[in-house]
Amino acid sequence: MTSILTPPIVAATKTVPAFRQEDHVMVGSCNIRCEPGSLWISLGSAEMQNPPNPNSNPKCGKLATVTFDGGPPLNLTITDTCDDCGHNGYAVAVSGAAAKALGPKFMALDRPDITYSINS
Repeated sequence: MTSILTPPIVAATKTVPAFRQEDHVMVGSCNIRCEPGSLWISLGSAEMQNPPNPNSNPKCGKLATVTFDGGPPLNLTITDTCDDCGHNGYAVAVSGAAAKALGPKFMALDRPDITYSINS
């Protein structure tokens, strides 16, 4: 009997500009409530590709692994669509808590590039 092995699904890694949003209570397009201090990411509209009801987007609630400037990986929950992030819908926004976790260099820069992949 021959066995066929399926290779693992590897998420594409993207490098995009990111900006920091201030921490506040919000409910994004995924209908997930975000509290101050929570670790979340808002993906650009081109990446999210929302269906007519964005709450049903399969990316909502998944984790995105983010790195900045060679630092350790940080897992952020996908909670929102960033319609005005720019860069043809591929830039992202991160929570204030996530920005702090990415380090002081991230905090000091205006829209630094981060690398991320969506965990399946």
